[in-house]
Amino acid sequence: MPIYTSPIVAKENFGACQHWLFRLRRARQALRKNIATIETFEGEIKAAFEHIEREMENIKLRLSRL
Repeated sequence: MPIYTSPIVAKENFGACQHWLFRLRRARQALRKNIATIETFEGEIKAAFEHIEREMENIKLRLSRL
């Protein structure tokens, strides 16, 4: 993707500009989807660590009773 594009859209370059905008739109949609996936994984990892912490506390309690 070009970093800079001419701000002038004319008949001659309309197709190229439209194609560039469609690619930009698809990239934005993919980015949003990836962010949502990362947020989901983040929640799953947090839940897993909370579960591990609870299990460790249970083990500590059982060991202290011995």
